[in-house]
Amino acid sequence: MTQARAVTGWPLRALGLGAGAALAAVATGLVVDPGRPAAGHVQNLELGLMRGAVTGLLIGPFAARLRLPARQRAALLLAYTFVLSALTNWIESSAYNLPGAGTRMLLVQLPGVLVVAALLTALYPPAAADASLAAVLGEAVRRRPAAGWAWRLAAAGLLFIPCYIVLGALITPWVDAYWTGATAVRLGLRPPPLATILLLEAGRGLLYAVTLLPVVLLMGGSRLRSAGWGSLTFCGLAAVPLLWYTAWPLPLRVAHLLEISGSLVAFCAAAAWLLGWRQRQAGRRPSPTPEPARLGR
Repeated sequence: MTQARAVTGWPLRALGLGAGAALAAVATGLVVDPGRPAAGHVQNLELGLMRGAVTGLLIGPFAARLRLPARQRAALLLAYTFVLSALTNWIESSAYNLPGAGTRMLLVQLPGVLVVAALLTALYPPAAADASLAAVLGEAVRRRPAAGWAWRLAAAGLLFIPCYIVLGALITPWVDAYWTGATAVRLGLRPPPLATILLLEAGRGLLYAVTLLPVVLLMGGSRLRSAGWGSLTFCGLAAVPLLWYTAWPLPLRVAHLLEISGSLVAFCAAAAWLLGWRQRQAGRRPSPTPEPARLGR
């Protein structure tokens, strides 16, 4: 009976998160664009429900593994959600001159981010709250000096550039027609110079590396678990929402979804290897809590 409840409970929680995200999307739309036709608000409702439900299914299991007090979990999930689903996408949208990009775009997304983070905290509690951010950061300082963490974070950030370039090159034959000629003008697509792209992706990579660091520490330094949970959550928050960007044709959205997901998975694997550490006992499953007694070098 308990197992059956668990199986049905996850989808129900995801639907609850979707309902909250849908209400936030409609309320935000009514405030920022009150003159929009009713069909537009219905679309906000539908897209908010889908985005929230998918977020619950993909991010909920990760939220349940954060064995932190409620306030610390809420703060971490808020920062995590904001960086991955709003800030990094806003930076790239602004650099690529996408329609609607600007400070207003970031502010419009903020209510939805707040609602999603609050619901992730409330609907996906951990089995126990036996860790703390202070303990996690203290263990990080004991494990490596500041210089060691600094060069690893910088190197991980730079590794995002080849991930981005290689995956971008792979999808170029399928998206080139959208980014050139009359179609690009109609969609408002204006790619920046290569130097700007490289600088942008280096900055995004560093932001991604800093965002992944708490995952590595909370997963006990396990490279495999950090790469797995990082890939799932990064793709769920930073890549999957591209499907709901209805200003783009569906083939363009799917192609860039695959591109972004592939680059994030490759990045999380490389960054987790740099930021994590070898576990002391081979074959033992690392604890999700950063207890110093259980961590190896």
